[in-house]
Order: sequence, then C-alpha cells, then structure tokens
Amino acid sequence: MKWRAQSTGRVYDPGEGQVVFFDSRSGDTHLLSDVAAHLLQLLDQEPRELAELAASFEEDAPGDNEAALLEVLAELEALDILEQV
Repeated sequence: MKWRAQSTGRVYDPGEGQVVFFDSRSGDTHLLSDVAAHLLQLLDQEPRELAELAASFEEDAPGDNEAALLEVLAELEALDILEQV
C-alpha cells in the first residue's frame, strides 16, 4: 500500500519542533510535527510505501519506526492531507 499527498501545500518552519502547514486545496491551516512535515515533503514528490518512508528516518532514529509512522500517517489522512493509493 502506498501513500501520497492530496495537494501541494505550503510549509512554514519556525524551527521549534513543529511546522505550520497550509493546505492550498482546502484552505485549512494545520500545526504539524517535524515528522509529519518530513513525510509530507517525501510524499509530495511521489507516492511511497511505508517501508520507504520508514527508511528515510533510519539514520536519525534507528529501529522499527513503522508503527509510529502509521500513527502519523493516519492522523494526516484524517486531516485529509494524505491518502492511501
């Protein structure tokens, strides 16, 4: 199963561990974690599998990241920012 971004949004990163994401498709603004912002950046380029997304975090946070990433992906899907394809 792959994930992809629903729309191209704008990200403002004040460098405080969270980012502001403006969804240009819906007009909504969200306060997201750095992890969520990184996922959006990756998924804005092309749809990706969970394993690919987890591998992108391996250097900074070694170990099994898939369960934690699934939670973040589910939150972004609930906000209608991402979708499964």
